[in-house]
Amino acid sequence: MGSKTSLRKQADKTVHDSVNLLLRMMDIMPIGIAYFDSNQRFCFANKNYQLLTNLSQDDLIGETLEAVIGAEHYRNARPYVERALKGGSVSYEYTLSAEGGGTITIAVSLKPNDAPDGSFSGFFALVENITEQKRDAEALRDSEARYREIYDESPVGIWEDDWSDVKRMLDDLVAGGVTDLHEYFHDNPDELKKAYDLSKVVEISRANCEMYGAPNMQALILSTRADLETDDELVGFQESMIAFMAGETVFEYEALNSRLDGTPMVTSNRLVLPPKHNHDWSRVVYAIEDITERKRAEEALRGSEKRFRELLESAPDAMVIVNQQGEILLVNKQTEAVFGYPRDELVGRTVEMLVPDDRRERHTRYREVFSANPRLRPMGQTAELHGVARCGRELPVEISLSPIQMDEGELVVVTVRDITERKQAEAELSASETRFRDFTNASSGWFWEMDEELRFSYFSDRFTEVTGVSQEMLLGKTRQQTGVPGVDPGEWEKKHLANLAARRPFRDFRHSRTRHDGRVVHLSINGKPIFEEDGKFKGYRGTGSDITERMEANEALIAAKEQAEFASRSKSDFLANISHELRTPLNDIIGFSDLMKVEIFGPVGSPKYLEYARDINASGVHLLELINDILDLSKIEAGKAELHAENVDVMRVLRICLILIKERARIGGVEIEYDAAPDLPALHADERKLKQIMHNLL
Repeated sequence: MGSKTSLRKQADKTVHDSVNLLLRMMDIMPIGIAYFDSNQRFCFANKNYQLLTNLSQDDLIGETLEAVIGAEHYRNARPYVERALKGGSVSYEYTLSAEGGGTITIAVSLKPNDAPDGSFSGFFALVENITEQKRDAEALRDSEARYREIYDESPVGIWEDDWSDVKRMLDDLVAGGVTDLHEYFHDNPDELKKAYDLSKVVEISRANCEMYGAPNMQALILSTRADLETDDELVGFQESMIAFMAGETVFEYEALNSRLDGTPMVTSNRLVLPPKHNHDWSRVVYAIEDITERKRAEEALRGSEKRFRELLESAPDAMVIVNQQGEILLVNKQTEAVFGYPRDELVGRTVEMLVPDDRRERHTRYREVFSANPRLRPMGQTAELHGVARCGRELPVEISLSPIQMDEGELVVVTVRDITERKQAEAELSASETRFRDFTNASSGWFWEMDEELRFSYFSDRFTEVTGVSQEMLLGKTRQQTGVPGVDPGEWEKKHLANLAARRPFRDFRHSRTRHDGRVVHLSINGKPIFEEDGKFKGYRGTGSDITERMEANEALIAAKEQAEFASRSKSDFLANISHELRTPLNDIIGFSDLMKVEIFGPVGSPKYLEYARDINASGVHLLELINDILDLSKIEAGKAELHAENVDVMRVLRICLILIKERARIGGVEIEYDAAPDLPALHADERKLKQIMHNLL
């Protein structure tokens, strides 16, 4: 009876340890896990679920789901819960407001659980904060765990057999020259069955009848025939015989058996050969225990351990399990990838090998403080941390700590996330924002933004500097609400507002504003609509510039042009008047010099006077042409100048020009010589223009 009690206690401890291990494994899962009964009341919640709800296990147990998550969230969750209550598995997500602003996204999976009799008993809720995964594009997959019920204990039966005939058979075989009983029974399986049937049942406890489902001992005895036994049972019997023949007195084995109704079960069999029966095997005592449930629990535990290891290996973060001394006991493959060490170089070493040299001593003190008061510490609750890879490269990391209590002592699951890429992205974003601010501050214009509702959401500081209008007066308002003074109504309604409504880009929308100091500023605005990849409108981004100086310069230019045109008209009128006054006496000079040149009234006396008359005539004609040129200036300015082309004697024109400058050359002490080819052909040109060109050149 003492042996039965001891075995039962051992079974209890095994089951109890298995349950505790499953619960501890649930606690170290990186997701919240809760179990609800069919009335939606909490029956269990692991540490991560308690952390997510900010409630303890005692606060949760017995409470309804609606009471814990609130009526509003329950309304959203209710359709999914109802599907779970009907035996369906369902997953969904919902969003909560986070402390300090922003939102967090929660993923929930509901899994129904059936009782052993097949009826619905409740459902699991697997809850995970997936906000970080959605932000960075790195996903942690939902973890599943099944809580399996394990029976409190398995009954132990006492069975006594008489193996004296079995021993005689074996002695005869040995005496007959059989040296290897394993080989003999392998070659003669019927002999094994014969030996099995030689054993005689002496006594069977009632626990055995209950175990095998027999109504009485006789029914159970009739079922113990070799042709009704399983292969496992026959192999166990064979190994027991051979062990006893070798001098052993205790032998244990497990076998797959079945109840009388055909239900399979696994038994643990401990066979003892009492000392006083050692010589003839007349008594062999069995301690038989139904370990079917324990085997199922062990199988479930192995499955859980396998899933845990698979989860550990598939985790996107490095995971390291250490003891209180900081010794590394287990790592996953991501740890190898992040730090560059193979597992065999990590296991058995202290975790400080993954910490930079200058911080190892401080890290050791922190670890000792944590070991004195272990508690769940999620990621992001500490200052920036660094690890060191095998190559010596330091890498920024985030760390979470999850203590678990095991038989060998308290362990800590350390989750390490390499945030190098995130830090690089943050640095690039910061540099981009800095460049943007620098460009904004250096620009003579400003930048502005609208949201998807066409409300102003941003102005750079330059806007206020130029317009004198504070950003607060416009932020959160639409274009219609802010209005734009100093713009044509047609431009405002038909173009600008229409462009905004149609989400079209626009350029150089001009309007003016009067500052508080009374100065009017003229503005030019450009805008471009922004769309997401799926075509969803996100708002506008644009620029603005101060075009006041340009507008004032244009106005000054127009005024100067008008003034120049007035001056040109005045000049033309003056030239017309003065040329008339000059032509009258000049025509007289030319006319009288013509008379003198041809000596119409007789010789003029000295030939020198005749030469002077010719010079006076030529100069007068040239001066008249100059006056005509001056009059033509107004035509040139108006683009209406005319050429009078004819065949011109080039030498004659040259001689006239030489006569005109002869006196100036004499006064200046310049001697003029010219050389021309004989028989120059005539030049088709405007003689007056050609003469003016030659005169200017000379």
